[in-house]
Amino acid sequence: MGLKFWLFIQESTPIAIFFFGREPVNLISPPGTPMGMIKILEYKRAKDFINEIFNNFKDLGKKNKVKYILLSNIPIEQNEIVSVLKKQGFEEKASWYRMERQLNEIPNAKGILKLKKVEKKEVREFLTSSEHCTSGSYEGEAMLHLAEIPDTLLNFWYDMQELYYVYKDNEMIGILNLTLSSPSNINNIGVAPEYRSKGHGRQIMLLALNILKEKGIEKAGLRVHVKNIPAKGLYDSLGFKKIDQQTDIIYIK
Repeated sequence: MGLKFWLFIQESTPIAIFFFGREPVNLISPPGTPMGMIKILEYKRAKDFINEIFNNFKDLGKKNKVKYILLSNIPIEQNEIVSVLKKQGFEEKASWYRMERQLNEIPNAKGILKLKKVEKKEVREFLTSSEHCTSGSYEGEAMLHLAEIPDTLLNFWYDMQELYYVYKDNEMIGILNLTLSSPSNINNIGVAPEYRSKGHGRQIMLLALNILKEKGIEKAGLRVHVKNIPAKGLYDSLGFKKIDQQTDIIYIK
């Protein structure tokens, strides 16, 4: 992305950082579009300067001709900052729950579904399948955009993942994406629309939990969009607990 950055400092303490680069994968705008990101480092002190912070970074964005500014992963406890920035023209892009569960006791999957690991040469085909299997969700949109990035970046992403096709008999009915190095190690699951409401999502989750446990991981984690009520209900039923909520907001010129 060729990032540049600026710090907002108050009494020698970094309060926030502004990154400027170019859209890599068409998440919001076409690849190459100038874009900016804000990361708040000290929320407690930022509350007193949030308008000044934004106006400074907006001016920097204007000089660099950015088309949008993204501020992501804002904890729910900082809704006051979200409210202030919405008055400045920011809009909510997404809101997430982070959920976790221990892996000490896991029910076994019933053996109805089988997993096939995705090879590197199949990764673009997998991402296309993911878009179908996660259709109607914010997660599906993000997976589809990954298919548009160059091979070098896509191979780098693949090396950090464990990707699986999910089969019932000889039919590919879903996908599973694990990121073992991340706290949200269950990155994505999906069931093709024609196979939903048949308990397959639960079975895929049980397969995922057993894989994590077999690899010696003690805790499963994931993120789910707050509006994805069916998925949240599934994770609740499997013993996941909500640990926090985060919001992404965006300012578009």
